[in-house]
Amino acid sequence: MSKPGTTAAVSVGRMSDVFPDLRYHDAPAAIEWLTGVLGLHELFVVRDGDGRIAHAELGWGDSAVMLGQHTEGSDGRLPVPGGGQVYLVATEPDVRAAFDRATAAGAPVREPLTDEGHGLGFTVADPEGNAWSVGTYRPAPAVGSPGWLEIGVPQPDATREFFAALFGWRVELMGSAGNANFTGPGLRAGLHGDDDAHNIVVYFAVSDIDTVVSRVRALGGQAEDAGPEQQRFGRFAAATDPQGVPFGLHQPPGSAA
Repeated sequence: MSKPGTTAAVSVGRMSDVFPDLRYHDAPAAIEWLTGVLGLHELFVVRDGDGRIAHAELGWGDSAVMLGQHTEGSDGRLPVPGGGQVYLVATEPDVRAAFDRATAAGAPVREPLTDEGHGLGFTVADPEGNAWSVGTYRPAPAVGSPGWLEIGVPQPDATREFFAALFGWRVELMGSAGNANFTGPGLRAGLHGDDDAHNIVVYFAVSDIDTVVSRVRALGGQAEDAGPEQQRFGRFAAATDPQGVPFGLHQPPGSAA
């Protein structure tokens, strides 16, 4: 993209992630389906003394899904299959590819591939009835977390090729000037040219960018007025702290002000 031009509640403590943990009557078959059809990859599998899968983790980008063998509730887990649902975030080409694989494998379609205004997605059922949704909509990052990186250079081509090769970031070209967007594990970033700064600026996620702009100014920093909503990207505002350290504010698309 081109250069982007409720007061946040602050929580202190350990960072937390959420990992779905599903139970299957046939865990090996579930792993085969999830890796072969939806495209997850196996991280590791732990088996118990009887050879059953006690615990497995399947990767999706920088996230993971945990699963294990259903044991009739003797370990305290509910003896009810088909009660889970997982949402996987992916780029549009990967969403379409996953849908093609799932339908080719005969997976029951709960919700067809469609874009209802908040991103492309679909939902299918796995062999034991758990619902799996894959879509482009990404839940908003936690307030105050790095929500966007913006890279500014005079000529974007070499920088674009460098980071794509170094980290395997997916590149989406934006216009004819070589500007681009990057996506990768836990990453959303923009690259623009005609900028002598040669830097990377972190844009922190906020839920109400206009309020936070005012808060920056009240605390002695400087902030531009936030720009208008950009489809698929949200709103941005450049800022500095009282000593001139540059950063930015990013209100994801669809965030309630």
